[in-house]
Amino acid sequence: MENETDYQGIDYSFGKSNVSDDGIHYGVIPVEDVCEFWCEDSELNYGEASCPDCDSDLVDIVDFENNNPEIETDDFKRFSEFDCDDWVCTNCEMIVGGEYAFPESPFSHYLDDDTYQAEQGQDSCDIFIMKSKYFTFAQFCSPCAPGACYLPIPLKENHAINKCFCLHHDCFLDGKAPYKVYSIETGKEIKAKRVKNACTNCKGKGTDTYKRLSVSRQEGIIKTRNFIANAYQHLYIAKDLENFKCFRCCGKGTETNIEYIEEG
Repeated sequence: MENETDYQGIDYSFGKSNVSDDGIHYGVIPVEDVCEFWCEDSELNYGEASCPDCDSDLVDIVDFENNNPEIETDDFKRFSEFDCDDWVCTNCEMIVGGEYAFPESPFSHYLDDDTYQAEQGQDSCDIFIMKSKYFTFAQFCSPCAPGACYLPIPLKENHAINKCFCLHHDCFLDGKAPYKVYSIETGKEIKAKRVKNACTNCKGKGTDTYKRLSVSRQEGIIKTRNFIANAYQHLYIAKDLENFKCFRCCGKGTETNIEYIEEG
């Protein structure tokens, strides 16, 4: 690994923060390192609905009316005349619409599913990984994130005190993490290996046929041939009226894929 180090860093929290109940430290990674994954999978966190007047927690109006049939919400005042009936503030006895129940800007971006629990604060450039099916060993962060480990600086040697949650290889654009990845379930290392396979489109031939593409495009072969000749000249083979270079492999007949294999 390019940024591997022998220096473990210092746990400025003394094991008391940014660490799970199992003793696995939170991992920290810059959002720019996994921007596409994070943009596609994370969600906005606006916090809990709260009253714009008194800041008390709001109650869903349907739940409130079901649990309090004796109370007429029609008698409640309204925060805005044109608001929808979304929430109720029991402290103010007021109806609040969804537009005013949450702040204009989110508190954070977060991800919480079967594989990860992670969050990026509104003003932060880093993602904190609080739960994961994967772990690695990385240098402790500076005092600004005491107890967490900085994933872009992995350790050359695995030290138990630096064990931290991490993201899988497939979260990175090139399909390979800048650190070793281990499975929480098995403890085995998951390696990302680049392998060449026959192209799934042309089956290793390196060429596709105008006939197949014309059927797919639902048009005549001549129209398809003209389309390839005009739009994709680098794929066009002028002397061959039947075939052209495969789109997927650009005529090579092979494509490089990433395979993830547990070892150890």
